[in-house]
Amino acid sequence: MVDVKHTRGGRTIYEAAQAHERKVYAAKYKIDRDYPNSHVHPYPYNVMDISDGDLRRLARKAAIVINAIDDGQAMLRVNDLLYSIVEVLYVALHAGADSGHAILTVPYASACLRCSLGISSAADIHTLHAEPGAGADIRSVANHCTTIALDIMLSKVTSQPIERWDISKNVFYFANRREQLSPDGPGVHLQRAEKRSGCAICSASPSNILLRS
Repeated sequence: MVDVKHTRGGRTIYEAAQAHERKVYAAKYKIDRDYPNSHVHPYPYNVMDISDGDLRRLARKAAIVINAIDDGQAMLRVNDLLYSIVEVLYVALHAGADSGHAILTVPYASACLRCSLGISSAADIHTLHAEPGAGADIRSVANHCTTIALDIMLSKVTSQPIERWDISKNVFYFANRREQLSPDGPGVHLQRAEKRSGCAICSASPSNILLRS
């Protein structure tokens, strides 16, 4: 549900008049209004309440899945069920929105979320709730992730390779200010996560790779 706090400071797309509405319906209204040629089909369900089969069927219709869930158990469920079906972009903000990251999983070509994070269970995932952060910093991470998603979709539609970034890298780190990893100021840093030997999710041999190199 949209809370009043979600409508303040330019942190989300929601407006004050949408407080107490379901987020998916509030988002549909904004997208329909601002992009009238789009088609939005909201599903007002918790990911944990959707059956395995239905979640897989939804994923098979998608060019990419963008995961903005802040629950570790739900994130790993998405990973375990969808890794072999479609690219999934896992988006996260860090404390104070000083930085953020995105992990892209590509069926059989990249490490899965478990391997990319080096974790074994949902308890290993630390999530933030009601974390303060500047709207501009939040949008900066969101805009970077939007570009990644659009590049993947364009590559699929046109069968042209992605040239904007080194697609052998699947972990994107976004710095919004000077810090150890980005001493000169804001920047984007890419890394490649390795598959762990024997991982039940991503160590299988590829039958086909959706993202072209």
